[in-house]
Amino acid sequence: NGSCVYSTTTIVPQHSFVLSNAIDETSGLILFDDVLLTHNDDSDTKLYQLDLTNGSTMSTVQIPTVSNVDWEDIAQDEHYIYIGDFGNNATGIRTDMKIYRFLKSEWENPTTIDTIQFSYETQTDFTTSAANATNFDCEAFIVTEDKIYLFTKEWISNATSIFELEKATGQQ
Repeated sequence: NGSCVYSTTTIVPQHSFVLSNAIDETSGLILFDDVLLTHNDDSDTKLYQLDLTNGSTMSTVQIPTVSNVDWEDIAQDEHYIYIGDFGNNATGIRTDMKIYRFLKSEWENPTTIDTIQFSYETQTDFTTSAANATNFDCEAFIVTEDKIYLFTKEWISNATSIFELEKATGQQ
């Protein structure tokens, strides 16, 4: 009914694995080419390829020429893998939010990394806030056939906004 109020339930995972210590804060996950790809939340610019049967790290791939201020999610479409560097919960004033993308065909050795930069048209106040005190913290995204949809975690209003981007590189 849209109320988002549900009966209490208990969910038990079908499988659970202890991940490598190198993956200390996994923040996004996709199933690609029969393996799981994940990444750490900040500073680490590697993707980790995880075995589906036991969760072990099969390999790592360094994503060249990029930074990781606050990677929050990973997504894919038919041709590209996308990494969302758009976490904004530390101060709420990031002006360098971006989505990196590279061709799936180059996944093990990405040579060309495209960048989609964006800002929120509704964010006009860039006064530094305390940690977890902003309505402009993007924590997740999805990629469809022709658009990217960003989902905010609004720490102040306890709501979520959805922002739409084109899949075009450059500033939006």
